[in-house]
Amino acid sequence: MASVSYMASVSYIDFDLRISRAAGGYQAHVSSPAGQTAVEFPAPFEELEVENFRLRLGRPRRRLRRIAPPETEAARGFGGRLFDAVFRGEVRALYRASRELARDRDLGLRIRLALTEVPELADLPWEYLYDRDRQRFPALSVKTPLVRWLDLPEPATPLTVKPPLRVLVLLSSPRDFEPLEVEDEWQKLREALGEMISSGAIELLRLPEANLATLQRELRRREHHVFHFIGHGGFDDDAEDGLLILEDGEGAGHPISGQHLGTLLHDHPSLRLAVLNACEGARASAVDPFTGTAQGLLREGLPAAVAMQMAVTDESAFAFADELYRALADGYPVDACVSEARKALDIEENIEWGIPVLYMRAPDGRLFEIEPSAKSSITPGAVPAPRLESPTGTVPPESPFYVERPGDHIATEVIGHQGVTITIKAPRQMGKSSLLVRTAEVARRAGKRVAFLDFQLFERAVLGDAGSFFRQFAALLSDELDLADRVDEYWSKPLGNSQICTRYVSRHLLKGAGGPLVLVLDEVESLFQSDFRTDFFSMLRAWHNLRSTKPLWRDLDLVLVTSTEPYQLIEDLNISPFNVGETIELEDFTAEQVADLNRRHNSPLSPGESARLSDFVHGHPYLVRQALYRVAIGQVTPDELFRQASEDDGPFGSHLRHHLFRLERKPELVRGMKQAIHQQSCANEEVYFRLHAAGLVRREGGRVLPRCPLYAEFFSERLDD
Repeated sequence: MASVSYMASVSYIDFDLRISRAAGGYQAHVSSPAGQTAVEFPAPFEELEVENFRLRLGRPRRRLRRIAPPETEAARGFGGRLFDAVFRGEVRALYRASRELARDRDLGLRIRLALTEVPELADLPWEYLYDRDRQRFPALSVKTPLVRWLDLPEPATPLTVKPPLRVLVLLSSPRDFEPLEVEDEWQKLREALGEMISSGAIELLRLPEANLATLQRELRRREHHVFHFIGHGGFDDDAEDGLLILEDGEGAGHPISGQHLGTLLHDHPSLRLAVLNACEGARASAVDPFTGTAQGLLREGLPAAVAMQMAVTDESAFAFADELYRALADGYPVDACVSEARKALDIEENIEWGIPVLYMRAPDGRLFEIEPSAKSSITPGAVPAPRLESPTGTVPPESPFYVERPGDHIATEVIGHQGVTITIKAPRQMGKSSLLVRTAEVARRAGKRVAFLDFQLFERAVLGDAGSFFRQFAALLSDELDLADRVDEYWSKPLGNSQICTRYVSRHLLKGAGGPLVLVLDEVESLFQSDFRTDFFSMLRAWHNLRSTKPLWRDLDLVLVTSTEPYQLIEDLNISPFNVGETIELEDFTAEQVADLNRRHNSPLSPGESARLSDFVHGHPYLVRQALYRVAIGQVTPDELFRQASEDDGPFGSHLRHHLFRLERKPELVRGMKQAIHQQSCANEEVYFRLHAAGLVRREGGRVLPRCPLYAEFFSERLDD
């Protein structure tokens, strides 16, 4: 028989926290087991402070998620201020007393946060509330889960379910939106839940088409318990409503609101939970608290919804879903499930644990009563899942699948010195972010602080205005280092942006850092179209030069990361930061490295097949790992790997279609790629560098060639149509 988990029998008492407007700002109303009270408090943050915190959490799509301590400290600082603002006076006293009562009764204390009267506060990341006295985030404990409570009629009651718990998955990647690697997303979800699928606890069903008609027909055919969406989302500011982007009959984007989707789901009472892996799925209007995708679903009768309040990485989303569904299958209340899932991320020092938001209207959090299942053993797979890692995102330094290249040794040796400049240059998906993680960890062990900025975070409007960019650059650095934001003070001087920024770094940041500082600037090619890029990069060169005359500047290390040839960013080499210090150009894997990586995957390929793979993808790090992983888990055989390699739905299909989509929107790049395929040349040097930055072509002697035979085969068939 399946074992009954301890938490399946847990019960909660509620600490209801309702916030309303008051003359002095806001008022916190508490109804709790220890009593009731109301306390006024001012607005806890300025809008810019909230935005800076959100930017910090969303930084580099977590490419450096292992560089977590500063981000955790930022979360503690932000969450502590929020907690102190709201949990003050009698509110705090009742919270303490309620927690004690819950403990004495062996119960949990559920924090039910109601913001329906103050929808403008819904955008605050309340999930990061931090109790400084206890040095804990309440939301990280199943004893004190935090839910966004919507007090709606017809409270939900638990549904008795005999395993498996059925999860209906809709993956949407419309052709007129930024493409998503849908097949990879599906595979990663299946891998994350593989153990539970094998044990019969969970059943995944993917809709064959991402439209409402297909969803409606499937809901008629059989009973489902959870709706899981992966795709694009957004918020319509004009309509003040959240949207999910499905597909129409021709594969183009079809936006639908949460209320619209909820109307369809309403007639299917077995559906108890929606998990929305889409940007802004948790966002609501600042006027109407019931707008927003997740909120709309609850208004139409769904008992609970988990949505993201900002962008979240694939790694975090699937790790969260894995633990969430495990806990659901164990019979946990949904808020306890979410806390368990948060802890799974926190264990990995991943600060994204607070990005998912749980909206709930089930009074006791119980969505299901899971009947015991006689099937408790897990069907063994060909390869134990924990031994393999899905080849997506940053590879942790301790990973057995990390391949060291000469650039690793150079970067980790140089960063141990004082006052260095390092440029890391490589096309996308070559391992730049993974190398940054290793380099930053070495720097930290050497006693240096590391500040990381990903230039992809800067909005297009900011990249078009020098004043806005330099100010935000300085503000984000202050936030990275947990130093006071003195941007307004410094920018009040009648000086140029570069001069003010240099003063800000030397007089405020370097002195305030209290020791050596490593400034990592990733994706600096984002400034390619900016009129002020020469001013910015020449400023960095000036900082490098100042080390020779100003001792304080020797405490600053610069690490610049780009996929573009540096001279495309700044033409005058005399003022360029890219031709000083150490330049590291990452290389493709050698045949020997591919063979070694094959052995680390338990040798799914023969020596001959390993050599063939190395040649076919020219040692492309991402494609090599994709191929070995897919064969190792039994998704494809070696024969199928090579036979289907260039097919749209083959093992590399998502990767190839992504590049094709980006090419087809730029005719000049299509011409350049066709020249490389058929003429082994590229007439336009700028086009060559753009193709090279995307990782599509390489230069060999005087010839310009497709990056690998796989690319030549795939693009020659499609670009010549």
